[in-house]
Amino acid sequence: MKKASTAAAILLFLVSSGFSQQSSITVSGGIGYATGGDLNKTIKGVSDYRLDIDGASGELKPVNLGMNFNIEFMYHFNPNFGLGLGVGYFRGSKASGPSSYNFGDPGYLMLASDYSITPTISAIPITLNVHYFLPVGPKLNFDLYAGGGYYVTMLDFRSTEFASLTILNDSLSVTEDFTFNATKGGLGVQAGIGFEFEVAPKIAIVFNAFGRYASVSGFKGKYTYKDRGDLTADESGSDYTFWSYDEKIDSKIYTQYDFYSEKTSGTDISNVKEATIDLTGFGATLGIRFKF
Repeated sequence: MKKASTAAAILLFLVSSGFSQQSSITVSGGIGYATGGDLNKTIKGVSDYRLDIDGASGELKPVNLGMNFNIEFMYHFNPNFGLGLGVGYFRGSKASGPSSYNFGDPGYLMLASDYSITPTISAIPITLNVHYFLPVGPKLNFDLYAGGGYYVTMLDFRSTEFASLTILNDSLSVTEDFTFNATKGGLGVQAGIGFEFEVAPKIAIVFNAFGRYASVSGFKGKYTYKDRGDLTADESGSDYTFWSYDEKIDSKIYTQYDFYSEKTSGTDISNVKEATIDLTGFGATLGIRFKF
């Protein structure tokens, strides 16, 4: 009863403040930054492992920057308050490598490896935001908004490794291609500030700077592995999980990734968990708003 009374009081305030019955659609796009979570942490761990243990050259890079697009339908209760339902799209991808090493005794035994990765994060946030507009000029409004959302998050991870082994005059080489695709959703919150500048009746240019907090885990999906070269092998499945784990080598711990149907285990392995993709970050967009 108390919650219903509070909601009724808020609605009454919005209506009494000058009910406008005006709606708008905003289309915008820009750039965004995401921390990446366990995905980036494990990429760094694998890169450091190859650098420190294998003596590799070349680093594997994290996924941080991406493009943001958003469409929001807003109902304006009055000139100051609005409620917006939006759907967006974020995509960040980073190809890096090769991380390469070549060691052994030429003429006797040589082992070489070139390893490259291309992880891609995509997300479709479905958001609900409360907007507060404050006039700061004849045609300029300040926009402050906040709300929650459901973030449908997709991971596409691809890697290729070329490896060769030479013993005396005999050599063996393989090329391993690997892909993992999974989709998972999770809740998040977002908030932002912006400006709305009227360029014509019912049309405005909008600029927004925003921040978001959303972390998604439990990625289970399709895995494919193909071995080309002197050895051929194929493996695939639809119930593979994106794992994160710590591996201790000497006195140093390397956080690494694994894509497997069963939980990673081993003598020097600890902190095994379903890896997270953290969309937490910030960004900026520029767009146009049509009022009707």
